[in-house]
Amino acid sequence: MLPPSAPDVAANRLGVLVQACDATAGLIGAAVRHGLGTPPAVSTAALLAEVLRLDPPVRGTRRVATASVRLAGRHLAAGDPVLLRFDAANRDPAVVADPDRLLPGRTGLPVTFGAGPRGCPGERHALALAGGVVEVLRHRCRLVPGPADHEPHPLLRVPTRLEVEVR
Repeated sequence: MLPPSAPDVAANRLGVLVQACDATAGLIGAAVRHGLGTPPAVSTAALLAEVLRLDPPVRGTRRVATASVRLAGRHLAAGDPVLLRFDAANRDPAVVADPDRLLPGRTGLPVTFGAGPRGCPGERHALALAGGVVEVLRHRCRLVPGPADHEPHPLLRVPTRLEVEVR
């Protein structure tokens, strides 16, 4: 493979920036929607970890198989495209008890940010930004009930509107 060209590098950096903004907005929105009523004793970090498992802002990502492998009874050849669905993996009932329930403080981490050399480069930034915003909103606001509409996108889940009231 050839090394990436300057335009490719610039395009990838721009893509990371845009996705990071949307994904962080989606994380904040999901945490507000699911977490404004959680008891103050629940840490914001535990709330965010559980929201990332239950309602991740990034539903999945594409990868390429680097070697021939059998997965779930199917053969994947090296070079085959693979769609990784974080939302499905995070709710696998063989791994997660009561997967459709918000339970901050669960053991184990969600796979939403990935791991290793292909993990999300914006994980720490997203958690720091979302944590600060959600921490303030949890102590000062309450969620106004309303519809849970989201931007139309196959892999991102970003609320179109959330209404809160200051207490």
